[in-house]
Amino acid sequence: MPCGHRSCQRKAIARAMVLRMPTETVQIALDFLKQHNMALAVPLGFVSSDTCGQDVEGIGSARGQNVYPREMTKRGIDLDYVVMDEPVFYGHDYAGKNACKFSIEEVAESVAKNVKMIRSYYPKVQFVLVEPEQSLTGGVQELEQVPGCLQSQAQRTSRGRTV
Repeated sequence: MPCGHRSCQRKAIARAMVLRMPTETVQIALDFLKQHNMALAVPLGFVSSDTCGQDVEGIGSARGQNVYPREMTKRGIDLDYVVMDEPVFYGHDYAGKNACKFSIEEVAESVAKNVKMIRSYYPKVQFVLVEPEQSLTGGVQELEQVPGCLQSQAQRTSRGRTV
């Protein structure tokens, strides 16, 4: 049953939780989700940087972004959704300690690369973009730029495959 249907439920689980729990415990949780027709969603960071963003939510090293999808695949965890954890806010607008202040285009490039990497582990996964539009310095207009930038980057990164 497609999860756009009213009766479908989704459950988001913290990525670290599924990797720290014993395999048997993870399997019990996954079995429960399947028995109750619940889709599994895991939030992941989509902005990669080795020069900024240390200890900033949603930002990780290019090498580190690969860890969670790789390890979840090794454990047999089948994802239905990956939640993009505020890439525009943390990659572009965030002004706190270790802020990256990337352009929208740079954020989109990073997101497209991470989408491609995650699809290498989970080809059928669906992506959900979550942003705090009230906290974006450019507001809704800033967020409206994202789809075009993502599409452009996806075409470059995926050789024309729509993300």
